[in-house]
Amino acid sequence: MYEAQYFADVLWFLFAAVLVSAISARLKSSPVLGYLVAGVGMGPCALNLIQNVENSRSISELGLVFLFFAIGLGMSIERLLILRRYLFGLGTLQVFLTTLGLMGVLHLFDLPLMTSAIIASSLALSSTAIVLQLLSEANEMSSRHGRVTFSILLLQDL
Repeated sequence: MYEAQYFADVLWFLFAAVLVSAISARLKSSPVLGYLVAGVGMGPCALNLIQNVENSRSISELGLVFLFFAIGLGMSIERLLILRRYLFGLGTLQVFLTTLGLMGVLHLFDLPLMTSAIIASSLALSSTAIVLQLLSEANEMSSRHGRVTFSILLLQDL
């Protein structure tokens, strides 16, 4: 039974991905927002096509593995050395300052310090999949701000 439900979930994800990609191509827009909307719509709080969210977690973990593998394929040691200043300097600074600022805002709502630190550090991270897709579609990966953005995203993922 578990395998049949897992297979059905995979088919729903593939169907939604093809549908969203086709609609996005027709509208000449990025499919990233469509993927997010489709994911919410398929969940148990909407159309209930994906009933067991636990099954989809393993699928999403596999997707993350593929994302990191794809990023690694496009990365060379030379490029990593060139980006190291942005990666470790600016990336660390961005995560630290964003976390600190969000902690301050959350502390204003009388949240305990540890709780606000956990929430703030989670919110300080960006979605690599979304940002890289948008940069690639705009052909800005090789621009200066594209390289800086990629460096910050890479540090957040690490």
